[in-house]
Amino acid sequence: MFPLCVGISDAQEKLVFWDNLFQLAYPAYFAAFGLSAVVMVLAVLQARSAVRRRSIVLFHGSLILLLMLCALSHQTAIDTNRGFIGDREKRYDKLMSELEKRMDKEEVLRSQYLYMPVGDSLAYMTLGNTAIAADYLWLTSTQYVATSFHRGHKFEMLSRFYNAMINMEPHWIDAEVNAGKVLSALEPNRFSVEQYYIRAIVNNPDDWRLPYAAGRLFVVPPMNLDDRPLYADRGVGWFKLALSRKSFPPDMVNSTTKLMALMSAEAGYLEAADAMLFQQATDESGDRHLREIAARDWMNVHSIRLAKDLENLAAAYKEQTGSVAPDIATLLKPLSPEAAAEFKEDAFGYPFDYEPATGKVASRGVKVRKAMTVANMIHTLIGNYRAAHQGNPPPTLEDLRQFLHVYYSGNNQPGPAMTEAFGNDLNPVRSPLGQWNYDAATGTIVLPEWCNATQLYAKADAVLDLKKTKQ
Repeated sequence: MFPLCVGISDAQEKLVFWDNLFQLAYPAYFAAFGLSAVVMVLAVLQARSAVRRRSIVLFHGSLILLLMLCALSHQTAIDTNRGFIGDREKRYDKLMSELEKRMDKEEVLRSQYLYMPVGDSLAYMTLGNTAIAADYLWLTSTQYVATSFHRGHKFEMLSRFYNAMINMEPHWIDAEVNAGKVLSALEPNRFSVEQYYIRAIVNNPDDWRLPYAAGRLFVVPPMNLDDRPLYADRGVGWFKLALSRKSFPPDMVNSTTKLMALMSAEAGYLEAADAMLFQQATDESGDRHLREIAARDWMNVHSIRLAKDLENLAAAYKEQTGSVAPDIATLLKPLSPEAAAEFKEDAFGYPFDYEPATGKVASRGVKVRKAMTVANMIHTLIGNYRAAHQGNPPPTLEDLRQFLHVYYSGNNQPGPAMTEAFGNDLNPVRSPLGQWNYDAATGTIVLPEWCNATQLYAKADAVLDLKKTKQ
């Protein structure tokens, strides 16, 4: 066998060599196992004789070897089963694909589970005791979830069971909430899962847990960021319904209201988000730490709202005069001194950035906040670049951009936070501030001195007392 390992260059010869070698693995394993067992027996027999110390050493050595061989056997079995399970899943998916070509969807579903409830069949089978039928459906669905989670048509299958469970026991709230969570883990389409919650809510109109769970469906950002306003609109609507219930827990009101405010801002309902966050920030009965967080979020939303109002003034000016206003001061002339004072600076204390060519207005504080967030994400990505390039940072951010297009390919896709920060084209070269100051020697983004969290949130504490000031 030794000559086979000399000068092997062909891949097929290597495979043959290793196959021949592994054929000896089992005989070698059992030979070692048997030898260890024999040595242990001899050690026990010698322990009765005068050579006691040598027998103890032999016994311990043989025992250790046996334990190592047992561990090796178990690990080999695990590896074999793991490969077997993977192969079995592939065969199963192939079988389901072939069945779908020859059978309709109902028959395919039945082929995956022995019993599928049809109509009120369970009610008859349990002699009208629908609570038992609901228990059966829940236990059956739990057993089905415990197998390979995404195998087959699980969403359609479990939807059938859970909807039948609602028919049997429409007021089993805990099970219905948990069932919705299982469905949301199986189906990325939030609206398909929402339909299940709607059925449960119709049967339990006074309970807050079901509309709250439906609202949580839309907290997770959509893969298509263009759908964010729709997601936010849907989520806020369900949270409002949950809050309207008398049984809604008082200790969850603040966190839910803040969540609604942030989602309202995403949906473009800036006035509603502004009002909700301001109420939370200035609520003297609330927790101080939570009020500070709400104050920072209010500063961001309020600044965006002011910028939008200025853009509306710029659009009105252009419609009246036929030209774009040269600066913000021109836009504020028709306003009263009190109204104009609100647009002197954004809520962070930064001046507004105005583009005379287009009439576009942006809050510099909002841009600073986003720039700090994006810069931190870039530093994380630079760490990924270093790991793939022997610790060297990218020479330019354009090199990082090209690396990202390779890094996020195939099954490794960027998440919503990544696409929101860099766009669908994953371009870290763009900066909320216009241009990055990138230090190629250290691989870091150098932000301007005025772009820091201390200066950005310097007025946050003052926001907490704004209600007193306005009163």
